[in-house]
Amino acid sequence: MVQYIIVGIVLALSVAYAIRMLIRTIKVSRNACGGCKGCAIREQMMRKRSMQAQKKVNSYCNS
Repeated sequence: MVQYIIVGIVLALSVAYAIRMLIRTIKVSRNACGGCKGCAIREQMMRKRSMQAQKKVNSYCNS
């Protein structure tokens, strides 16, 4: 009987972990950087975005 309880707990934990990873994968797929918070590529991407935003603002101000 105890063995069935242990197996049930292990199965429940593994299913919960699989669901958690699936949700995390879906959320990360929306992010172009893959969810990485500190990589150099992300920093370059953020700099490029801010430069593009500044160019847009400057083009509106110069009009």
